[in-house]
Amino acid sequence: TQQPGGGWDYEPRGGRERNDTSITGWAIQALQACAVAGIRVPPRTLIKAALHIVRSTEQDGRVRYADIGIGTRLDDQARPVYRYGPAMVAVGMTSGQLLGWRPDSPAVRRQVVLLLEDLPSVSRARGGDPTELHSEYYWYYGTLAMFQVGGPAWERWNGSLRDVLLPLQNRPTAS
Repeated sequence: TQQPGGGWDYEPRGGRERNDTSITGWAIQALQACAVAGIRVPPRTLIKAALHIVRSTEQDGRVRYADIGIGTRLDDQARPVYRYGPAMVAVGMTSGQLLGWRPDSPAVRRQVVLLLEDLPSVSRARGGDPTELHSEYYWYYGTLAMFQVGGPAWERWNGSLRDVLLPLQNRPTAS
């Protein structure tokens, strides 16, 4: 159900022409798991997915949620206005890494800066983010991406995530 533009959409059928980066991120993870398991993945499928990620990534590192439909609107002059947010940066960064982007590439370095400027935060995840894209979903993809980068960026991300997650855990009360 890969779309002609290289991405995937919520609906499990091709030809809708909508490329959703969040869904594409899951598909890329599945394709990578297939490849690791020895299941042949057509190179054309990976190339198209990579092209979607490239087209969806802005020069400053931001990644758009979708190219049409949900997550996109038209302005007064019928130009598309895309939805951006930290989760899409993390999805795009993780997807790029799974497709072979180097952790020290200029695009990844810009995305590392964006993620480190918006570390995991309970208040942002619970309504304090106007993009509504700072969430546990963001934390998941940010963790995958930053782990691949490693070094001080990973240590800072991981420490922040730990400090946010541990207090959120349900702990049994002593009787």
